[in-house]
Amino acid sequence: MTWQGTTLHLQGDVDRGSVDAFAEALVAACAEPPALPLTLDMAELELEDGVSVARMITALRALAARHGPLQLRAAPQMLAHTLYKAGILNTGAVALEAPRQEEATTAN
Repeated sequence: MTWQGTTLHLQGDVDRGSVDAFAEALVAACAEPPALPLTLDMAELELEDGVSVARMITALRALAARHGPLQLRAAPQMLAHTLYKAGILNTGAVALEAPRQEEATTAN
């Protein structure tokens, strides 16, 4: 995670085994943000399973409650979809900017 102005760039492959440590590091990195509002750039972040998506939503809710609305740039498609389905985007606590469209794959 690296800051650039008010944008925190998130990167890596996160799964059920690493999501708790990642979410804790995210909350710690945002404990004293350089300025508000916060933007989380997720272009280089992969959430590998449903557990990692659910835990990230919990962390995002905590950040939004503490710092105000969050802007998520290039959020993974499953995270964006889950935020929508859970009604979190309707509250104004989290906003999406250019969520990613994942390529469909087929098994051969």
